[in-house]
Amino acid sequence: MTPLFALLLANIDLYMLPLDADKAKPKGALQRLTTDPAIDQRPTVSLDGKKIAWETSRGGNFEVCVKDLTTGQERAVTSGPLREHMPALSRDGSRLLYDAHDGEKVTVFSANFNGGEPVTISEENVGQGSFQWSGDGTAALYFHRAPPGSVGLIHLTTKVRTPLLRHSRFNLSLADARLSPDDRWIAFPVPYAPHRSRLAVARLTGKVIDSESAWTYLTPETWNASQPEWSPNGRWLYFLSDQTGKLSVHAVELTASRKAKSDPRLILDFPSSPSIAGMRPRDIGLAVARDKLVLAATGQ
Repeated sequence: MTPLFALLLANIDLYMLPLDADKAKPKGALQRLTTDPAIDQRPTVSLDGKKIAWETSRGGNFEVCVKDLTTGQERAVTSGPLREHMPALSRDGSRLLYDAHDGEKVTVFSANFNGGEPVTISEENVGQGSFQWSGDGTAALYFHRAPPGSVGLIHLTTKVRTPLLRHSRFNLSLADARLSPDDRWIAFPVPYAPHRSRLAVARLTGKVIDSESAWTYLTPETWNASQPEWSPNGRWLYFLSDQTGKLSVHAVELTASRKAKSDPRLILDFPSSPSIAGMRPRDIGLAVARDKLVLAATGQ
């Protein structure tokens, strides 16, 4: 893991690319959203692109911040000695999930975007995180570290867990799995070599996905692909890859049966500053709304 002081020197901020996400067409130049000297990373955005949440080191420890991009109003959701991170906004932007680490204990919280006391969703001594709200807002996709490691849904009212996907090959890559907008498919990276993976997609049938026969690959092994993120209409899958020689953002168009329709398209390259080179893909935190793509990058 990169030392905190080294990341601070890199000045990691959030950047936004105007984008017609359902057509994978950029609509303007990359814009900087944060300018403070702290680490601002792992953004999450509402479907309409008007609200954003992220984790920041502004207080000396990682906390969760939210901002209304229409009004410019910003506030810290958390504060204190614990690391609170992995924020995830609901599709309508009204609610937020995040977790807090206290030694071996990990607590998952739900909070309202506009404030109020957070609600405890779960608490245990097994790491979990990388959340995503289901389309109907009743459950959350989560990664659970308990061996062999799995990704599934936790129902926010009943607290019942439903495993969706697990495989001994995956390990931490499952933390990057993402549900399609209609909650019928799941996309995830499949490791094939150290620090190399390709993207796959599987249909959710009610049975735990644990065999390669249950999924379809979207990228070949010649592509190193990670951090999948669906377009709002579910017809494009955005991801990070170093196919151009350095880490950049690509998108692959999908058929109705969620197979690759054509070769991936380059969406965002980084010829100079800012850059995502040297950053962990999970910290970059690729996030897609109807009208924008948001990520963390290093700048001056």
